[in-house]
Amino acid sequence: PPGAILPIAGHKGYGLGILAEVLAGALTGSSCTNPANASRLTNGMLSIYLDHERFLADEDFSSELARFIAFVKDSEKVTADGEILMPGEIEQRTKARRLRDGIELDETTWRQISDTCRKVNVPPT
Repeated sequence: PPGAILPIAGHKGYGLGILAEVLAGALTGSSCTNPANASRLTNGMLSIYLDHERFLADEDFSSELARFIAFVKDSEKVTADGEILMPGEIEQRTKARRLRDGIELDETTWRQISDTCRKVNVPPT
């Protein structure tokens, strides 16, 4: 459909999107996006696992990673009270908050969960 591969970071996002489509679609054989054959949605996946210790000792890798993160976070911020986050930091904070405070549910979702529990004889808590 139109806009299926819209970039999130301008030309860089576009390039990453195209590369992901080629790796997960063409390379795996699950097919790239093809509106002419849109009878079903396909979602290919390619996973590449690298053992960093095959390239660099663990302590060297950890040290280099820490140095790079510090460099990125030391960049000029858009606002004085701004914060530069690394990928995954928002999710880590959200997980910690939800483990501490629970998961927010709207009334409709909670009602649906409770109704399903009653149907299968499981008491909602």
